Amino acid sequence: MDFESLSCEKTDVPAPFCGLRILLVDNDTTSLLNLASALEEHSFKVTTIEKATVALSILRERIDQFDLVMVDVNMPDMECFEFINCTQLIKDIPIILMSSNVKREMVEQAVAQGVCFFFMKPISAKKLKNIWQHVYRHQKKVSQKLEKNKANNQVEVMDNTSFANKKMQDTKGKIIVNSAEGSKGKRKRITDEETQVKNGDSEKEDRSLVSEKTMEKRRRLHWTPDLEKKFKKAVRKLGQKGMFIKT
Repeated sequence: MDFESLSCEKTDVPAPFCGLRILLVDNDTTSLLNLASALEEHSFKVTTIEKATVALSILRERIDQFDLVMVDVNMPDMECFEFINCTQLIKDIPIILMSSNVKREMVEQAVAQGVCFFFMKPISAKKLKNIWQHVYRHQKKVSQKLEKNKANNQVEVMDNTSFANKKMQDTKGKIIVNSAEGSKGKRKRITDEETQVKNGDSEKEDRSLVSEKTMEKRRRLHWTPDLEKKFKKAVRKLGQKGMFIKT
């Protein structure tokens, strides 16, 4: 069993948080050294800095080498909440504030700004041992946020896909309807033309039948003696009418 495992069992710190990397910022040298010594007793790895501006520079250069930032509120070179903003812009990392004079308004503002905890000095050994819990809660919160964003993105993709499919179906439906209407129009025009052709053919057939019947009647008329008598009689009547008119 290695040294790190032994020290973790000795301090009751969960194995994943053994060797927790802490950036400790305090302009009070005595307080800084005492805190660092107490944290190291619980297997935590501590980097001590006396200036806030230097701490930010180190955090930028070694962005993946810290799990937690602990900073005293009363830093002479930078206002506390400005330091918090700058730190959050560099990395989403849990921040713990410390002060020997804690005011309620300051605590509320710090929490609203995303600080995970506010310690009043002096800090007990038990609280320092359990400092890993704040890191755990922060990691859990970040994980839940990522899962929620992932779920929202999946829902958005599904909504967009459904909308696209529906749009395609609507477009296909319109094409089919238009095609059907166009086919109906074509069929109607063809039907009208066929009707006109049929009607024209019928009229031609009717005229042909009349002509044939007339010709047939003409063909059937034969000059007979009886017809000759009737013809002469009609001529005489016409002659008599003409004479009566003259007198």
